[in-house]
Amino acid sequence: MFRKINSKKELLIISSIFTLIFYLVAHGYRFFSPMFSGDSLYMIHQNDSAWQIALGRIVQPFLILIRGGIINPFLIAVICIILLSLSVYFLADYLEINRFFSVVLIAAVMACNPTVLCANATYVNSSDFYALALFLSILGVWLIKKSKLSYILMGIIALSLSLGIYQAYICVSIALVMIHFLFQMFQLPTIKETAVKLVKYLISFLIAAVIYYIVWKIFQRVFNVWTANTYNGLASVGDYSDTSLWTVITTTYYRVFHYFMNPEVFTTIPFREITLSVFWTYFIRICNIGTVIIMTVTLIKKNICCNTKLWHRIFQVFIIIMFPLGINFVCIISKGMEHTLMLYAFVLVYVLAIKAIDNCPLQTSFDKRILCTGLLSFIVIISWSNIVFSNQVYLKKDLQDKATHSLLTRIVYEIESTDGYVPGITPVAFSGSFEKTTYIQPLENFEEIVLYGMGNSSLTYIGTDYAYLKYILNVNMNLTRIDVQNEAVMNMPVYPSNGSVSFVDGTLVVKISE
Repeated sequence: MFRKINSKKELLIISSIFTLIFYLVAHGYRFFSPMFSGDSLYMIHQNDSAWQIALGRIVQPFLILIRGGIINPFLIAVICIILLSLSVYFLADYLEINRFFSVVLIAAVMACNPTVLCANATYVNSSDFYALALFLSILGVWLIKKSKLSYILMGIIALSLSLGIYQAYICVSIALVMIHFLFQMFQLPTIKETAVKLVKYLISFLIAAVIYYIVWKIFQRVFNVWTANTYNGLASVGDYSDTSLWTVITTTYYRVFHYFMNPEVFTTIPFREITLSVFWTYFIRICNIGTVIIMTVTLIKKNICCNTKLWHRIFQVFIIIMFPLGINFVCIISKGMEHTLMLYAFVLVYVLAIKAIDNCPLQTSFDKRILCTGLLSFIVIISWSNIVFSNQVYLKKDLQDKATHSLLTRIVYEIESTDGYVPGITPVAFSGSFEKTTYIQPLENFEEIVLYGMGNSSLTYIGTDYAYLKYILNVNMNLTRIDVQNEAVMNMPVYPSNGSVSFVDGTLVVKISE
């Protein structure tokens, strides 16, 4: 288990096999069941190129040209597995991680985590894009490390493309560079050598950002696209006039702490009306704390063993202090606005601990074997929790999808049974929110399974109802909107009460909720 990997080919094979295994165990359920909801339902046919450009995701429209604009979960799964396998390989090679158990653990943490779950569960229309952004963010720093000008230029292009797909994955690149320099200290470079290497990365990152920004502005000019000023837009990036930079920085640290101290855990048995899931919450907290302790102890032991210089140790402490800012740099850029899709770089805390253990001498003493076994146990437990939680999320979404299908089928029957209704001609409008309807109740015993972008049904916002009727039920219906403040609509009862489906000013209205 602790043996070294002898070749790049073996590294690639191990990366591919274990990434495939962990990905299928954690997410296989999702890719053999459609479960379209939210954005993935609205974008079964992706036709939002202008919006993606407005968000700065200028590469995504070209990826749709290659992959196709009709969402196929199975194909997306295949693409994700290939890209994630390559990501595991290049990450391990970049950090010079060459032990079997280390690569297996990296595959586990990179495949089994809340960000991959969130993307697959609700945003499967973009899961492969996120996987490509991750791969390019890793490939970019791997190329820059080669130091040859041609490789550096290719690395800059890779980072620019990653930014053009989904900007948050630049945090992965930043964190990997920080890990790289943290362990470079054990090779006893001079201050000048360290500074030259650091400047090389900084300049490369800066050039990549400038290239990305210039190309984005060219796209906006050519295609006459605006700059999105929504919560996930780039309109206010760099403008801290309405917020305190110190507040943003403290928020950045707090979000990292909160992520590891309040993990998502699966639902288990209750005992005397107390859910025992809280046991797993504390268990994962202990594992996260234990991971940090093992990493710290290993680094201290390595410094003592190598007799590193004082400035080496100071620089290491500086990197560790700044590491939360690196993995959560997007929080600083967005001034505190972030969600689960933006947090992939957080798993690099585990990668840092794995690298610390992997960097131990091959002839390990008893205490070092204890540390290795401890880290292995912690990450196995964390990964298992994420695997079970992922499958529970997918089951919940599957059940919600069936409930939504039942509700919409009943509503369509009510509409078509209404006197005076002519399919495809009579205007039909929904009033209210499917998320607030009393017809669909929150699933009993699933209340604790909550994920970003996940609601009580597949119809999480206005527009997804139309998409469901269009793509899932394929109903010939003349859908329109109606003023919910209309007095006649306000006086209507809520579905399925009598009178909840009735004509208002020539439009057949279905009142879903208040």
